[in-house]
Amino acid sequence: MSSSRKILIIYSPGKGIHSLLKTLERFRTEKVYVLIHEDDSKVVYRELRRISRNNLKILVLSGRDAEVKALKILVDSEPDIVIDCDQYNKLVVFKNLLKHSRLRLEQCIA
Repeated sequence: MSSSRKILIIYSPGKGIHSLLKTLERFRTEKVYVLIHEDDSKVVYRELRRISRNNLKILVLSGRDAEVKALKILVDSEPDIVIDCDQYNKLVVFKNLLKHSRLRLEQCIA
């Protein structure tokens, strides 16, 4: 796998953080962005602080002006692949934006 790829993971905790950790392991050499909803930020930060990676960045999507923020996140992160680990559709605003892009969308590892 090339280290020049950028991966964006859309994530909501659901039943646990196991699927996110497996996905992060799969892309351990790539630059990875994890997009979470603001309601889940404490849970995700608590779990991910144990992982020391220079190429991991957590992005938080909050409620006000969500469409504008989602577009800004998409433009700033410039992902090559987007992985959907959002089991509860908390980030549906972002997913709707992806429908109009040419990005490759993959389902999360179970």
